[in-house]
Amino acid sequence: MSRSRPVLPYRVLPDEFVLASPDGWNVVVDGKSVGQLQDGTAFPAWDAKLSFTLEREFRIERDIADELQIDNSENCCEFVVTASSGGGITRDTLFTQPVSATGCSCVEVMLTPASARLARDLVLTSGIYLTRDISPEDPLAPKIAGSRLWEMTERVRLEGGAARLPMYEVPFSQFFPGDAVAQADFHVEIVGDPDLEIETALTVYVNSERPEFIAELNRQGSAAEQRLWNGVIRRVLTSAILTDEILTVSPGEGSSLAATVQRWARYIWPTTPFDRLGDLPLSEYSKYEAQIESWLHSMGTGADKGGSK
Repeated sequence: MSRSRPVLPYRVLPDEFVLASPDGWNVVVDGKSVGQLQDGTAFPAWDAKLSFTLEREFRIERDIADELQIDNSENCCEFVVTASSGGGITRDTLFTQPVSATGCSCVEVMLTPASARLARDLVLTSGIYLTRDISPEDPLAPKIAGSRLWEMTERVRLEGGAARLPMYEVPFSQFFPGDAVAQADFHVEIVGDPDLEIETALTVYVNSERPEFIAELNRQGSAAEQRLWNGVIRRVLTSAILTDEILTVSPGEGSSLAATVQRWARYIWPTTPFDRLGDLPLSEYSKYEAQIESWLHSMGTGADKGGSK
Protein backbone atom coordinates (compact mmCIF):
# COMPACT_ATOMS: atom_id res chain seq x y z
CA MET A 1 0.00 0.00 0.00
CA SER A 2 1.40 3.37 -1.00
CA ARG A 3 1.37 6.18 1.50
CA SER A 4 1.23 9.90 0.81
CA ARG A 5 4.26 11.84 1.91
CA PRO A 6 3.78 14.32 4.73
CA VAL A 7 3.91 17.97 3.73
CA LEU A 8 6.59 19.76 5.68
CA PRO A 9 5.81 23.15 7.26
CA TYR A 10 6.42 26.13 4.99
CA ARG A 11 6.11 29.89 5.10
CA VAL A 12 2.76 31.49 4.28
CA LEU A 13 1.78 35.09 3.71
CA PRO A 14 0.41 37.04 6.70
CA ASP A 15 -3.31 37.85 6.72
CA GLU A 16 -2.68 41.53 6.03
CA PHE A 17 -0.52 40.79 2.98
CA VAL A 18 -3.59 40.94 0.72
CA LEU A 19 -6.01 43.84 1.18
CA ALA A 20 -9.62 43.05 0.31
CA SER A 21 -11.97 45.96 -0.30
CA PRO A 22 -13.31 46.75 3.19
CA ASP A 23 -16.97 47.05 2.19
CA GLY A 24 -17.10 43.34 1.35
CA TRP A 25 -18.62 41.70 -1.72
CA ASN A 26 -20.77 43.98 -3.84
CA VAL A 27 -24.04 42.23 -4.81
CA VAL A 28 -25.21 43.11 -8.32
CA VAL A 29 -28.69 42.20 -9.61
CA ASP A 30 -29.84 43.27 -13.08
CA GLY A 31 -26.83 45.56 -13.37
CA LYS A 32 -27.55 47.42 -10.12
CA SER A 33 -25.82 47.17 -6.74
CA VAL A 34 -28.32 45.94 -4.12
CA GLY A 35 -26.06 45.61 -1.08
CA GLN A 36 -22.81 44.36 0.41
CA LEU A 37 -21.86 40.96 1.81
CA GLN A 38 -19.51 40.68 4.76
CA ASP A 39 -18.50 37.72 6.87
CA GLY A 40 -21.30 36.64 9.21
CA THR A 41 -24.03 38.74 7.62
CA ALA A 42 -27.20 37.69 5.79
CA PHE A 43 -27.57 37.91 2.02
CA PRO A 44 -29.77 40.96 1.23
CA ALA A 45 -33.21 39.95 -0.13
CA TRP A 46 -32.08 36.37 -0.77
CA ASP A 47 -34.23 34.23 -3.06
CA ALA A 48 -33.38 30.77 -4.32
CA LYS A 49 -34.26 31.84 -7.88
CA LEU A 50 -32.11 34.97 -7.78
CA SER A 51 -29.58 35.64 -10.53
CA PHE A 52 -26.76 37.74 -9.14
CA THR A 53 -23.09 38.64 -9.41
CA LEU A 54 -20.55 39.29 -6.65
CA GLU A 55 -17.73 41.78 -7.17
CA ARG A 56 -14.68 42.61 -5.06
CA GLU A 57 -11.16 43.98 -5.39
CA PHE A 58 -8.09 42.38 -3.80
CA ARG A 59 -4.77 44.25 -3.67
CA ILE A 60 -1.44 42.45 -3.29
CA GLU A 61 0.77 45.25 -2.04
CA ARG A 62 4.08 43.47 -1.51
CA ASP A 63 6.34 41.02 -3.31
CA ILE A 64 5.22 37.40 -2.81
CA ALA A 65 8.53 35.88 -3.89
CA ASP A 66 10.50 38.09 -1.55
CA GLU A 67 8.16 37.43 1.39
CA LEU A 68 8.30 33.63 0.97
CA GLN A 69 11.88 33.37 -0.36
CA ILE A 70 10.75 31.75 -3.59
CA ASP A 71 13.27 31.30 -6.41
CA ASN A 72 12.27 30.65 -10.03
CA SER A 73 8.93 32.32 -9.27
CA GLU A 74 7.71 33.04 -12.81
CA ASN A 75 4.12 31.85 -13.47
CA CYS A 76 3.85 29.96 -10.19
CA CYS A 77 0.96 31.67 -8.36
CA GLU A 78 -2.78 31.84 -8.91
CA PHE A 79 -5.63 33.67 -7.19
CA VAL A 80 -8.63 31.37 -6.71
CA VAL A 81 -12.11 31.84 -5.24
CA THR A 82 -14.25 28.82 -4.37
CA ALA A 83 -17.83 28.69 -3.10
CA SER A 84 -19.41 26.00 -0.95
CA SER A 85 -22.96 25.75 0.35
CA GLY A 86 -25.34 23.56 2.29
CA GLY A 87 -22.78 22.79 4.96
CA GLY A 88 -20.23 21.75 2.32
CA ILE A 89 -22.57 19.62 0.18
CA THR A 90 -21.72 21.66 -2.93
CA ARG A 91 -18.35 23.16 -3.81
CA ASP A 92 -17.45 25.09 -6.98
CA THR A 93 -14.43 27.00 -8.21
CA LEU A 94 -15.83 30.30 -9.47
CA PHE A 95 -12.73 32.34 -10.23
CA THR A 96 -9.08 31.73 -11.15
CA GLN A 97 -6.48 34.24 -12.31
CA PRO A 98 -2.67 34.03 -12.47
CA VAL A 99 -0.94 36.58 -10.25
CA SER A 100 2.65 37.73 -10.37
CA ALA A 101 4.91 36.60 -7.54
CA THR A 102 6.94 39.77 -7.96
CA GLY A 103 5.77 43.31 -7.37
CA CYS A 104 2.31 44.60 -6.51
CA SER A 105 -0.90 43.66 -8.29
CA CYS A 106 -4.66 44.14 -8.16
CA VAL A 107 -7.19 41.35 -8.73
CA GLU A 108 -10.71 42.32 -9.78
CA VAL A 109 -12.95 39.38 -8.89
CA MET A 110 -16.37 38.80 -10.41
CA LEU A 111 -18.39 35.74 -9.37
CA THR A 112 -21.68 34.37 -10.66
CA PRO A 113 -22.75 31.56 -8.30
CA ALA A 114 -25.60 29.31 -9.45
CA SER A 115 -28.47 29.87 -7.02
CA ALA A 116 -29.76 26.35 -7.68
CA ARG A 117 -26.64 25.01 -5.94
CA LEU A 118 -27.01 27.18 -2.83
CA ALA A 119 -28.86 26.41 0.39
CA ARG A 120 -28.68 27.79 3.93
CA ASP A 121 -25.26 29.41 3.58
CA LEU A 122 -22.63 30.59 1.11
CA VAL A 123 -18.99 30.15 2.09
CA LEU A 124 -16.48 32.03 -0.08
CA THR A 125 -12.82 31.06 0.18
CA SER A 126 -10.36 33.42 -1.53
CA GLY A 127 -6.73 32.41 -1.73
CA ILE A 128 -3.36 32.46 -3.45
CA TYR A 129 -1.89 29.05 -4.28
CA LEU A 130 1.16 27.58 -6.02
CA THR A 131 0.26 26.33 -9.47
CA ARG A 132 3.36 24.13 -10.00
CA ASP A 133 6.15 22.46 -8.10
CA ILE A 134 9.17 24.69 -7.60
CA SER A 135 12.65 24.15 -6.13
CA PRO A 136 13.57 27.12 -3.92
CA GLU A 137 16.84 27.07 -2.04
CA ASP A 138 15.26 28.12 1.24
CA PRO A 139 14.07 24.97 3.09
CA LEU A 140 11.03 26.78 4.54
CA ALA A 141 9.78 28.15 1.23
CA PRO A 142 6.68 26.46 -0.27
CA LYS A 143 7.52 23.91 -2.97
CA ILE A 144 4.52 21.76 -3.91
CA ALA A 145 1.78 22.65 -6.39
CA GLY A 146 -1.43 23.50 -4.56
CA SER A 147 0.33 24.86 -1.49
CA ARG A 148 -1.77 27.55 0.19
CA LEU A 149 0.12 30.83 0.36
CA TRP A 150 -2.70 33.06 1.61
CA GLU A 151 -6.37 32.38 2.30
CA MET A 152 -9.48 34.13 3.61
CA THR A 153 -12.83 32.45 4.30
CA GLU A 154 -16.16 34.25 4.72
CA ARG A 155 -19.60 32.80 5.44
CA VAL A 156 -22.90 34.45 4.52
CA ARG A 157 -26.33 33.27 5.64
CA LEU A 158 -29.01 32.66 3.02
CA GLU A 159 -32.34 33.48 4.64
CA GLY A 160 -35.87 34.03 3.38
CA GLY A 161 -37.02 33.97 -0.21
CA ALA A 162 -38.24 30.93 -2.06
CA ALA A 163 -37.98 27.59 -0.31
CA ARG A 164 -35.83 25.33 -2.50
CA LEU A 165 -36.87 21.77 -1.77
CA PRO A 166 -35.41 18.49 -3.05
CA MET A 167 -37.59 17.35 -5.97
CA TYR A 168 -37.37 13.98 -7.70
CA GLU A 169 -39.03 12.84 -10.90
CA VAL A 170 -39.99 9.16 -10.49
CA PRO A 171 -42.62 6.74 -11.90
CA PHE A 172 -45.24 6.58 -9.16
CA SER A 173 -46.57 3.16 -10.18
CA GLN A 174 -43.14 1.67 -9.49
CA PHE A 175 -41.89 3.96 -6.74
CA PHE A 176 -45.06 3.84 -4.62
CA PRO A 177 -46.58 0.41 -5.48
CA GLY A 178 -49.81 -0.33 -3.66
CA ASP A 179 -50.23 3.26 -2.39
CA ALA A 180 -52.98 4.13 -4.92
CA VAL A 181 -51.12 7.26 -6.10
CA ALA A 182 -50.13 6.08 -9.61
CA GLN A 183 -52.15 8.84 -11.31
CA ALA A 184 -51.20 11.65 -8.92
CA ASP A 185 -49.10 14.53 -10.22
CA PHE A 186 -46.97 14.91 -7.09
CA HIS A 187 -46.41 13.60 -3.57
CA VAL A 188 -44.73 15.12 -0.49
CA GLU A 189 -42.84 13.19 2.19
CA ILE A 190 -42.28 14.89 5.54
CA VAL A 191 -39.60 13.87 8.03
CA GLY A 192 -40.94 14.00 11.58
CA ASP A 193 -38.05 16.00 13.09
CA PRO A 194 -39.36 19.58 13.50
CA ASP A 195 -35.86 20.99 14.10
CA LEU A 196 -34.58 20.07 10.63
CA GLU A 197 -34.15 22.76 7.99
CA ILE A 198 -37.27 22.78 5.84
CA GLU A 199 -35.37 21.79 2.68
CA THR A 200 -34.06 18.74 4.57
CA ALA A 201 -37.38 17.83 6.20
CA LEU A 202 -39.45 17.89 2.99
CA THR A 203 -39.01 15.87 -0.19
CA VAL A 204 -41.19 16.46 -3.24
CA TYR A 205 -41.80 13.73 -5.82
CA VAL A 206 -43.32 14.46 -9.23
CA ASN A 207 -44.79 11.70 -11.35
CA SER A 208 -42.76 10.96 -14.49
CA GLU A 209 -45.80 9.04 -15.78
CA ARG A 210 -47.65 12.36 -16.07
CA PRO A 211 -45.62 13.92 -18.93
CA GLU A 212 -48.08 16.75 -19.58
CA PHE A 213 -47.77 17.94 -15.99
CA ILE A 214 -43.97 17.63 -16.09
CA ALA A 215 -43.79 19.63 -19.32
CA GLU A 216 -45.91 22.46 -17.89
CA LEU A 217 -44.06 22.36 -14.58
CA ASN A 218 -40.81 23.11 -16.39
CA ARG A 219 -42.19 26.48 -17.49
CA GLN A 220 -41.48 29.01 -14.76
CA GLY A 221 -44.60 30.72 -13.51
CA SER A 222 -46.94 28.14 -15.04
CA ALA A 223 -50.23 27.04 -13.49
CA ALA A 224 -48.66 23.63 -12.82
CA GLU A 225 -45.78 25.20 -10.87
CA GLN A 226 -48.21 27.22 -8.74
CA ARG A 227 -50.44 24.18 -8.17
CA LEU A 228 -47.42 22.13 -7.10
CA TRP A 229 -46.16 24.59 -4.50
CA ASN A 230 -49.63 25.46 -3.25
CA GLY A 231 -50.24 21.72 -2.86
CA VAL A 232 -46.98 21.27 -0.96
CA ILE A 233 -47.97 23.97 1.53
CA ARG A 234 -51.49 22.55 1.91
CA ARG A 235 -50.26 19.04 2.60
CA VAL A 236 -47.53 20.12 5.00
CA LEU A 237 -49.95 22.31 6.95
CA THR A 238 -52.62 19.62 7.13
CA SER A 239 -50.11 16.99 8.21
CA ALA A 240 -48.76 19.31 10.91
CA ILE A 241 -52.25 20.11 12.21
CA LEU A 242 -53.49 16.52 12.26
CA THR A 243 -50.38 15.09 13.92
CA ASP A 244 -50.12 18.01 16.38
CA GLU A 245 -46.34 17.59 16.63
CA ILE A 246 -44.84 20.39 14.54
CA LEU A 247 -47.16 23.06 15.93
CA THR A 248 -46.58 22.29 19.61
CA VAL A 249 -42.77 22.35 19.77
CA SER A 250 -40.46 25.32 20.15
CA PRO A 251 -40.02 26.84 16.67
CA GLY A 252 -36.20 26.77 16.86
CA GLU A 253 -34.29 28.31 13.96
CA GLY A 254 -36.14 30.58 11.54
CA SER A 255 -35.74 28.18 8.60
CA SER A 256 -36.57 24.96 10.48
CA LEU A 257 -39.65 22.90 9.62
CA ALA A 258 -41.38 23.87 12.88
CA ALA A 259 -40.61 27.58 12.53
CA THR A 260 -41.75 27.69 8.90
CA VAL A 261 -45.01 25.80 9.43
CA GLN A 262 -45.85 27.78 12.57
CA ARG A 263 -45.23 31.00 10.61
CA TRP A 264 -47.59 29.85 7.85
CA ALA A 265 -50.26 28.89 10.38
CA ARG A 266 -50.00 32.21 12.19
CA TYR A 267 -50.58 34.16 8.96
CA ILE A 268 -53.65 32.10 8.02
CA TRP A 269 -55.21 31.84 11.50
CA PRO A 270 -53.77 34.78 13.47
CA THR A 271 -56.28 34.54 16.35
CA THR A 272 -56.54 30.75 16.70
CA PRO A 273 -54.26 29.07 19.26
CA PHE A 274 -52.10 26.31 17.80
CA ASP A 275 -53.69 23.71 20.08
CA ARG A 276 -57.12 24.51 18.58
CA LEU A 277 -56.13 24.24 14.92
CA GLY A 278 -56.75 20.49 14.93
CA ASP A 279 -60.50 21.13 15.19
CA LEU A 280 -60.64 23.06 11.90
CA PRO A 281 -60.21 20.28 9.32
CA LEU A 282 -62.50 18.02 11.36
CA SER A 283 -65.41 20.39 11.93
CA GLU A 284 -65.22 22.93 9.08
CA TYR A 285 -63.08 21.35 6.38
CA SER A 286 -64.39 23.44 3.49
CA LYS A 287 -63.81 26.67 5.39
CA TYR A 288 -60.38 25.42 6.45
CA GLU A 289 -59.41 24.78 2.80
CA ALA A 290 -60.85 28.12 1.70
CA GLN A 291 -58.79 29.97 4.32
CA ILE A 292 -55.58 28.33 3.11
CA GLU A 293 -56.52 29.03 -0.52
CA SER A 294 -57.26 32.68 0.27
CA TRP A 295 -53.86 33.14 1.92
CA LEU A 296 -52.06 31.42 -0.96
CA HIS A 297 -53.76 33.69 -3.49
CA SER A 298 -52.83 36.74 -1.43
CA MET A 299 -49.20 35.58 -1.41
CA GLY A 300 -49.09 35.25 -5.21
CA THR A 301 -47.08 32.10 -5.91
CA GLY A 302 -47.55 30.29 -2.64
CA ALA A 303 -44.26 28.71 -1.61
CA ASP A 304 -42.21 31.41 -3.31
CA LYS A 305 -43.32 33.93 -0.70
CA GLY A 306 -44.83 31.80 2.00
CA GLY A 307 -41.51 31.03 3.61
CA SER A 308 -40.14 34.52 3.58
CA LYS A 309 -42.66 36.40 5.63
